[in-house]
Amino acid sequence: MTIQQPSEAVMPRSYPPEFRRKVLGLVASGRKVAEVARLLGTSDQTIYVWRRQHLIDTGQLPGTNSSDLSELAAARKRNRRAGGRVGHSPARCRAAG
Repeated sequence: MTIQQPSEAVMPRSYPPEFRRKVLGLVASGRKVAEVARLLGTSDQTIYVWRRQHLIDTGQLPGTNSSDLSELAAARKRNRRAGGRVGHSPARCRAAG
């Protein structure tokens, strides 16, 4: 039996915030997640992730809200551009240990 490898990597698709709100509105109105996913061409897992993040953003679940996640992503990007892990020199780690 041979396993075929995909010819190219599949990148996660980005959806606009308006689309996400529409999807979550349909689910909140009583439509089943699987039905909405099939209708709109996204995966049900994606919708579950969006719903969980919405609950976090509205304070209904504990977790890191979207604005904090955006700030963290921006900080990580700045750190990568600055050459890696700023403030974590090997000498400092040895002295602390």
